[in-house]
Amino acid sequence: MPSQNLADSDSDENKPQPRTGGRAFYVLLVLLLIGVMGIVLFSICEGGSEWNCEFSIGILVAFASMAFGGLFGLLFGIPRSVSKPNNNKPDGHEPTTEPNTNLEQISDWLTKILVGAGLTQLNKIPRKLGDLSAYLAKGMHDLPSDRSFVTAIIIFFGICGFLGAFLCSRIYMAALLEPEQLAKLRKQLTSAGQLLDAKSALRSVLNSTNPPESQIFRSTAHEAMKKAFSVRKEFPTDRALAILMCRVERALNGYESAIRMLTQIITDFKRANKDSGPDFAALLYNRACYKARLGEELQNSGNANKKSELWKEAWDDLGESVKLDPANKEEAENDADLNFLPQVKNRAWNTPA
Repeated sequence: MPSQNLADSDSDENKPQPRTGGRAFYVLLVLLLIGVMGIVLFSICEGGSEWNCEFSIGILVAFASMAFGGLFGLLFGIPRSVSKPNNNKPDGHEPTTEPNTNLEQISDWLTKILVGAGLTQLNKIPRKLGDLSAYLAKGMHDLPSDRSFVTAIIIFFGICGFLGAFLCSRIYMAALLEPEQLAKLRKQLTSAGQLLDAKSALRSVLNSTNPPESQIFRSTAHEAMKKAFSVRKEFPTDRALAILMCRVERALNGYESAIRMLTQIITDFKRANKDSGPDFAALLYNRACYKARLGEELQNSGNANKKSELWKEAWDDLGESVKLDPANKEEAENDADLNFLPQVKNRAWNTPA
């Protein structure tokens, strides 16, 4: 049978995609790198042989300033919940509970207090900042340049921390606090769990020590296939699910039935414009294996004409699979399901079927 890397590896299309803040985060990252480079250069120039001490103090002050600025950014950036009347309820009943908004209220209170206190003490901020810089500069050489440098670190990294936390809270927390987004996230998690459960059930059937003709095997296999068919409605182009289903179908009803199922799945991939890349190549590869094995069975039963037809189709599928994913060529040459085909056995990959 095809190796595990062809059959059981999950495609990337069903994995949740990360949210992005656009270019703002990249600009912020560049600014942080510039700030760190400034600390390095200043430490080397001013610190001399003790540059590592200057650098350590500078980095610690930078991180502390980012954390402090980030706290303010979080307070200013926490989104508010908007209460929307639900007029679409079929029974006319309104919800009896509302989201807990304590975090928003605390954020609002603290923001107003800090802004109010800051405005009243605005004229004292430069002096307090100077005192803080002088205190921190004692960890360096306590020179005037050290104090100016510490002041620059506090202001620069404090602003960066504020902007980073503000952007994160507005972009990520806003999505998490929206009821629609929460419902969507729950649905995605539920669907992903059902997909994993279906795959696990199919793998358990394939790893079962019970013979395929036994009642226990068939009952378990039918139950697993029922789960898989239900999940496949939502994930029609999941490669691992499709191939596992076909393997169980082959164990239940033979190669011919597995070929029909896999052909339908390949058609679904084409309709979804997924007829390229490693996923589609793996489907063609597996169908080539089934056709080659079915042809071998027919040859043993004396039906040579049908065997030749199936082997030709298997070679066509394999050739298309190798075009889409060249790694399948070496795979086929070592695959017991395919290496008895004349072209594969003789390494005649350019020979027509």
